[in-house]
Amino acid sequence: MTNTIPLHHISSAREKSFFDFLEWHKKENEYDASAPHRHQYYEIVFFDEGEGLHEIDFVPHQVKAPAIHFLPVGKVHKVDMNLPYAGFSLLFSAAFFPQESQILGQMPFFQHQNPYPILSPNQQEYAQIKAWLMEIKAAWQSNPADKWDWIRTHLSLILLQSKRLYQYQGAQIHSHKSEIIQQFSDLIEKHHLEHWLLKQYADNLFISEPYLNVLCKKECSMSASQLIQERLVQAAKRKLVYTSDTVKEIAFSLNFNDPSYFIRFFKKQVGSSPNVYREQMLKDM
Repeated sequence: MTNTIPLHHISSAREKSFFDFLEWHKKENEYDASAPHRHQYYEIVFFDEGEGLHEIDFVPHQVKAPAIHFLPVGKVHKVDMNLPYAGFSLLFSAAFFPQESQILGQMPFFQHQNPYPILSPNQQEYAQIKAWLMEIKAAWQSNPADKWDWIRTHLSLILLQSKRLYQYQGAQIHSHKSEIIQQFSDLIEKHHLEHWLLKQYADNLFISEPYLNVLCKKECSMSASQLIQERLVQAAKRKLVYTSDTVKEIAFSLNFNDPSYFIRFFKKQVGSSPNVYREQMLKDM
């Protein structure tokens, strides 16, 4: 374990500060994502060939190409692929799109509360998306005058088609959340370490606490408070499993002023103390 979970950034080179294109190959270990890490950017992972396991915030997902996985900013994940394998990654920040664009906020697979940010297209569907991906690759490598507009346009096509296929696929796997629940999820992601009260979230959404609870129970099968607590527990689990920080250090990093209160909070939510949880998880890894 390390003292921090690695946070990867897009290349600092000026032309790549908001976007990057990666291609990883069958017999080479250029793309080594087997250690837990997180990103300061959005990532779309295209599994072109191969099989393996992709763990996203403690949830394991079987990989069987073709498949497309989506990662919003900050998600901890790791990928273990069996050789041979091949694929691509698109890395981009929100700043890559025009300020007035709302496209990322419309993508259900980029919602932080979404436990299944996975698309399993058939061969024909994947071929269409890969054709747009190859247009991006060509522009990325040849550097035409309209490079960024070309890349942005084809990335938008990939996102919009993925959204369409995802919502169709989601009839069995995923129920699309309302705009209020999406906004609530975004607020939780932004403010959970500040330990906002439920009233603060409701006020920012311009709705009442009871109505927010009704929506959460209807669409997420959890109360609003449970969703807030779940995000704090998730942050605690990450640090317990992926860092060597002490329980006291983790409590303070999550802005719990009293470590003993943090231990009681964690045990109530998870059913075991932080130390017991850490020991069990490390034994199973």
